[in-house]
Amino acid sequence: MIVIPDAKKYAGDMETFKKLTGRDKLPYEEKHVQRQRGTDFTSDALVMVTGNGDIKASDTSSGVLRRRLKVKFNRIVPDAEKTQYGVGGIGAVLEAEMPGIVNWALSIGTETALGMLRNPGKRMQALAEETARNNDPVLEWLTTSCVQCKPDEETPIGRLAGSSTASIPAIGLYPNFVDYCEGAGIHKIPSVATFTHNILDHCNRHGIHAEHKKVVARSSALRQKRIIVGVRLRTSDDEAADSDDACRGFFGDAL
Repeated sequence: MIVIPDAKKYAGDMETFKKLTGRDKLPYEEKHVQRQRGTDFTSDALVMVTGNGDIKASDTSSGVLRRRLKVKFNRIVPDAEKTQYGVGGIGAVLEAEMPGIVNWALSIGTETALGMLRNPGKRMQALAEETARNNDPVLEWLTTSCVQCKPDEETPIGRLAGSSTASIPAIGLYPNFVDYCEGAGIHKIPSVATFTHNILDHCNRHGIHAEHKKVVARSSALRQKRIIVGVRLRTSDDEAADSDDACRGFFGDAL
């Protein structure tokens, strides 16, 4: 196991981390020793990243999201309850329980353990989606502002025409997304290329067909050359069509 403690937001390149968790080849190096050819290796280790809050990373692709399992420790022991544990406090109580926990983990077997990691329960999946939405504004916008549409329906991606966006109508997906980011106070807005890639990546991760195409402009009103098939903006009609007890997001879950 590889443990990365006290992690926070990471803005650097994550290619090595993805290789580490994806069992790709990594260069084997020793300090003060000349590296030899053919010494690459793959890691079978489980990587545990811990922190005091949501851990955010610059890479919001599914290459990271689909490997991530979030375990949330949010139960705070009140001071009044801590006094019940006597000498050593709650730490001593948990330490006494550790042998039993470790023995249980070792007794379930490798295949069962791998099955639990590969097929987490609904609660774990919900936590993973919550983390993904908090980490990627494109996913949060897609979930709340868009709906799936017929395979032959298309929506222009759009492109900002100047440095100021105040007077640009949100006639495409990207201008609407920028408007959403400004309203949410998000200052680092992804580029059009990253925006488009993330939409397709998230759709593919959920088994939803979406396609990016280049087309010749068919009207002078839009003048768009890039479209996404299978995704469109949510309208008031979509709100009315949702059930009375729950508003459904892009992926079909309740908002």
